[in-house]
Amino acid sequence: MAEVWDTVVVGAGTAGCVLAARLSEDPGRSVLLLEAGGPRLKPWLHIPVGYFKTVGNPATDWMYRTEAEPGLGLARPVALFQTRRATGARPQ
Repeated sequence: MAEVWDTVVVGAGTAGCVLAARLSEDPGRSVLLLEAGGPRLKPWLHIPVGYFKTVGNPATDWMYRTEAEPGLGLARPVALFQTRRATGARPQ
């Protein structure tokens, strides 16, 4: 049987965790919190300077790029620095 939730929160970063916690205070509401990250096994993920070692690495970076926007002065695609498995909630 499939499980059903009243609310699904996508992203277990700071805001997602706070939102899920607040919503789950109501005992009549079921809340599912989804996070794409897994265990933080890479040593660079545990120190602030390590963030720069994770950018551009497909194992830790979603590798999203913008489209070229010549009217905005962006004649070439620009990297969006959103790491995966580096931020958000940590599995306990």
